[in-house]
Amino acid sequence: IIDNCMMKELDISMLATIARNIMECGNTYFYYAERKISDEEIEIRYHIANLHYDNSVMDIIKKLKYPKDNFRTSTLQWGKQLMIEKIKKSSIYQSLSKIEKSQVLNGNQAYHSKRQKELHTILDQDIESAIYNIFSNSAHAYYLGLGTNSMNGSLAHASYIKPVMVLCLAMEISILYSANILVDYLQLRKTLNQYITEEERDFIKRMTSSDKLLEWLEAQKEEYQDTFFDMKWTDDTEEIILE
Repeated sequence: IIDNCMMKELDISMLATIARNIMECGNTYFYYAERKISDEEIEIRYHIANLHYDNSVMDIIKKLKYPKDNFRTSTLQWGKQLMIEKIKKSSIYQSLSKIEKSQVLNGNQAYHSKRQKELHTILDQDIESAIYNIFSNSAHAYYLGLGTNSMNGSLAHASYIKPVMVLCLAMEISILYSANILVDYLQLRKTLNQYITEEERDFIKRMTSSDKLLEWLEAQKEEYQDTFFDMKWTDDTEEIILE
């Protein structure tokens, strides 16, 4: 498709960013839509998310040396304290160890996010992490991003991670995670099923499978094993000969 359409100026870094956001949306959706959790646990997850937001914005304001004695900063500080108070009142928080309580109040990591991944796994966590890092680096980092952000990139920054590889991953990940969200949401809101046909429902279900993506990754491993030279040792001189 790329060759036929001559999409030499395709902004791959933008598509990688979109795919990364879809991955995050998928994990966030399943975190909040976890079945059979109490209202109290839903609330504490929501409060921790708000605490994380307040902490992040306040950290930015601090580093940019914005004035602290204004309405916006005061509102953020008030919101942060409110979330902390609500979290501390939760029996879930009170049942945690001292270290876990500290981690929760730091707001740096979602409560029970690891458990959610175990309950609903779209991809192996190592593979998901690797793909997420490819997208992140392709979007902004030196110098991997310079070689993968466009089909018209410079050979000086070429590497094993090629623009076509990033583009294929972005497409497959966007379909895979979107399909998983949609299938689960249709189960959650069953009345929506009347708006799609049986054929569409079957198609969406097939798109939730990661088999094709994993097969493609396996094929990439074979290419990775290839070397530029066929290196052999001679029996008599033990000299490397490059053919």
